[in-house]
Amino acid sequence: MNRHGFVLALSLLAQASAAIAHNPDETRARSVQVPDHRLSDLPCVRGRAGVFPCQNLNLLAFVPKSEFGIELSAVGGLSETWGWHDAVTGDEYIIQGVSNGVHFLRVNDPLNPEYLGTMPNTAAAQLVWYDMKVNDTWLYTVSESVPHHVRVFDLTQLRGASGSDNLFLDAGRYLPNQSAHNIVINEATDYAYVVGGNFGQGIRDECSGGLIALDLSNPILPLNAGCWDGDAYVHDSQCIVYNGPDTEHLGKEICLNSNGDNFSIVDFSDKAKPVRLGELNYQLTAYVHQGWISDDHRTFFLGDELDEQNYGINTRTLIVDLDDLDKPRLLKDFIHRTRATDHNMYVKDGLLYQSNYAAGLRILDTARAREGQLELLASFDTFPDHDEATFDGSWGNYPFLPSGTIAVSSGEEGLFLLRLNPAERDESPASAGRDTSVPARAGGVMGLASTALLILAFAARTRRRRQR
Repeated sequence: MNRHGFVLALSLLAQASAAIAHNPDETRARSVQVPDHRLSDLPCVRGRAGVFPCQNLNLLAFVPKSEFGIELSAVGGLSETWGWHDAVTGDEYIIQGVSNGVHFLRVNDPLNPEYLGTMPNTAAAQLVWYDMKVNDTWLYTVSESVPHHVRVFDLTQLRGASGSDNLFLDAGRYLPNQSAHNIVINEATDYAYVVGGNFGQGIRDECSGGLIALDLSNPILPLNAGCWDGDAYVHDSQCIVYNGPDTEHLGKEICLNSNGDNFSIVDFSDKAKPVRLGELNYQLTAYVHQGWISDDHRTFFLGDELDEQNYGINTRTLIVDLDDLDKPRLLKDFIHRTRATDHNMYVKDGLLYQSNYAAGLRILDTARAREGQLELLASFDTFPDHDEATFDGSWGNYPFLPSGTIAVSSGEEGLFLLRLNPAERDESPASAGRDTSVPARAGGVMGLASTALLILAFAARTRRRRQR
């Protein structure tokens, strides 16, 4: 077989295996209601921001898929989104994964995000799955495209960058991994963890698609420091320095793994000898996908990506007790009112930010999570056509910028910049915002009682944090 045929064969294997990682029949549709041009400054008024159903979230800006170099009819689109706050300049950036590469936007003015350019995907296969994380001023990216490797990018290149046609180059690579599904970084220890490595090739890496610990002491030359293959394939993980109630493991580096078929907890303090502490299996398991730990490290919020489709249930968030890391236990299956498939979620200041595909971004108060309750505080539907259990709509979100700007990626629509607004403005939908080409649509009214409850919830959370 010649080189071209070999690369083509690898690409086909990558596409087949990457699809299996989620669902053999995975497809994504584009909303017929979302325009293919920028939108700016659309406040949420009486349950709508233009065509988008919303609650207590204003649309600051929308950047369509086509601005990232992907035609509307083309295969591929947006995947994970991340961010970077430059501590030196104060600038804020959104980093967007797209099938054709990693794209950078400066969002100091979130009403007018400044598109700066891309670090192109040079792999033969241009697959949609992209993931990236930041450590200090360095970005580490992976993709299921083959060959992609772990690519290292110096984010200080963005300082002073102007124009929209910049082509940025990586500063280094970790070559043993041809492809990977995800990358995790523990900024407290300067270690990255590659998961799902080489899985897209059908030939798993030396860790069987599990966790590969990379020492980032030299940012542009990541070094393999250890391996966890006890769960075989790991789909996603969060690695932390544990600071919760289980005193036996206080201060240890703990990785919380979503493995497709179960949830596991691994002590990775000794990179040469990681140890499984505990695992969790639960009823109606379909695809254990991703999750995030609470601020106090007592609770883990876990998502199963295929349970809504496979079992016909509403959106489900599994609330897991971590008081004993050796024996994690399910506290509650929290069932939402929507049917949408859940995807990536994050916790910040007691709020759970969930990207639930066709239902968009949903923000929930976790104050009563250990009682099995999550309270919906805000939402923004990036895919207004329906809320069914599909892969249409929001893939991920990034709620950690100091300004409060929230980035939300929606696969075939584009990038949304949002901001929480505890009390919706009482304005006419027809006159709100700058997008006069998008007709206002009637929607549900958020009453004074609901607004009052939201304000009280925010106030209550503030009081609780002060009392701790």
